[in-house]
Amino acid sequence: MGCYDVDTADFNTDGYTDIAYAQYHNGSAHSTSSYVYYGSASGYSRRTERA
Repeated sequence: MGCYDVDTADFNTDGYTDIAYAQYHNGSAHSTSSYVYYGSASGYSRRTERA
Protein backbone atom coordinates (compact mmCIF):
# COMPACT_ATOMS: atom_id res chain seq x y z
CA MET A 1 0.00 0.00 0.00
CA GLY A 2 1.06 3.56 -0.56
CA CYS A 3 0.09 6.87 -2.02
CA TYR A 4 -1.21 6.39 -5.54
CA ASP A 5 -1.27 10.03 -6.61
CA VAL A 6 -1.00 13.57 -5.26
CA ASP A 7 -2.51 16.65 -6.84
CA THR A 8 -2.58 20.31 -5.93
CA ALA A 9 -5.24 22.78 -7.03
CA ASP A 10 -7.72 25.24 -5.58
CA PHE A 11 -10.46 22.60 -5.21
CA ASN A 12 -12.84 24.74 -3.17
CA THR A 13 -12.17 27.98 -5.14
CA ASP A 14 -11.19 30.06 -2.10
CA GLY A 15 -7.95 31.35 -3.63
CA TYR A 16 -5.61 28.99 -1.73
CA THR A 17 -3.88 25.86 -3.02
CA ASP A 18 -5.24 22.57 -1.63
CA ILE A 19 -3.56 19.15 -1.63
CA ALA A 20 -5.29 15.84 -2.44
CA TYR A 21 -3.73 12.44 -1.66
CA ALA A 22 -5.25 9.48 -3.48
CA GLN A 23 -4.45 6.19 -1.76
CA TYR A 24 -3.70 3.02 -3.67
CA HIS A 25 -6.20 0.16 -3.70
CA ASN A 26 -4.75 -2.59 -1.54
CA GLY A 27 -5.71 -5.40 -3.93
CA SER A 28 -8.64 -6.77 -1.98
CA ALA A 29 -10.67 -3.86 -0.61
CA HIS A 30 -11.38 -0.20 -1.18
CA SER A 31 -11.05 0.58 2.53
CA THR A 32 -7.97 2.80 2.25
CA SER A 33 -8.77 6.48 2.65
CA SER A 34 -7.95 9.42 0.43
CA TYR A 35 -7.65 12.91 1.87
CA VAL A 36 -7.85 16.59 0.96
CA TYR A 37 -5.96 19.23 2.94
CA TYR A 38 -7.47 22.66 2.41
CA GLY A 39 -5.17 25.67 2.15
CA SER A 40 -5.83 28.97 3.91
CA ALA A 41 -4.08 32.21 4.89
CA SER A 42 -2.77 30.46 8.02
CA GLY A 43 -1.56 27.28 6.24
CA TYR A 44 -3.11 23.89 5.58
CA SER A 45 -5.99 22.44 7.58
CA ARG A 46 -5.14 19.93 10.29
CA ARG A 47 -8.43 18.18 9.74
CA THR A 48 -8.63 16.01 6.65
CA GLU A 49 -11.70 15.37 4.59
CA ARG A 50 -12.27 11.96 3.11
CA ALA A 51 -12.45 12.25 -0.64
